[in-house]
Amino acid sequence: MLFILALFSCRDQNPPPLPGIEGAWRQLIPVHPPTQYVFHDGVMTQTVFVGADPVAEIQRTYAERGDTLLIGGDVGDPARRWLLRYIGDGALEATTIGAGPTGLGVYYIFERQ
Repeated sequence: MLFILALFSCRDQNPPPLPGIEGAWRQLIPVHPPTQYVFHDGVMTQTVFVGADPVAEIQRTYAERGDTLLIGGDVGDPARRWLLRYIGDGALEATTIGAGPTGLGVYYIFERQ
């Protein structure tokens, strides 16, 4: 009886941490243009590639709040909101919220690098 109590009391009581946006992500859908996103310490770096060569790079601030990613929002940079759904720790679906005059969002799939 004591062994059973010890077994249950010694197991990990903390659930595993939820996946987060921090790190490097490769955009899979839409495929064109090939784009990489690096999220680190509140700064998102978006790099567009032609072949293996980077041709454009933009940095914006970001904040992750639950299942929503807030991007930009400074003067001259309208705020963007993405609704996130993690697929395990290695993939992510994102849909823009309220983008464009039609109100239809853009659908993305990312792979963690």
